[in-house]
Amino acid sequence: MNPAIVTVNQTDDNRTNEASFTITNVSDTPLELAVVSQPPGYFTLNVPDKIESGKSADCRVKINAQYLSESFQKSLTFEFSDISKTRFTVPIVQKIIKGGKTAQAPASGH
Repeated sequence: MNPAIVTVNQTDDNRTNEASFTITNVSDTPLELAVVSQPPGYFTLNVPDKIESGKSADCRVKINAQYLSESFQKSLTFEFSDISKTRFTVPIVQKIIKGGKTAQAPASGH
């Protein structure tokens, strides 16, 4: 996965609510993926249902409006359709930057 941590930065000059990341299937078979865990209501995901062997897929996370003004550290977990049902957890971090300083996000999981 690239980047390893998905970060959304909010500053006084730059209000953004989306970030992207890429998942690459390095196996020799197509893989289906499903989101099996995420914090309710924090964000909306745009991810494919399947990634072909040797291919990459662009994914997007959009922070929902009610959480745009707070720093947080959350995560989501994918499960892949391989024989082991491999799971992969993606950290999602939002930082609120005011006056050139980053507000500290509480150290909480999902």
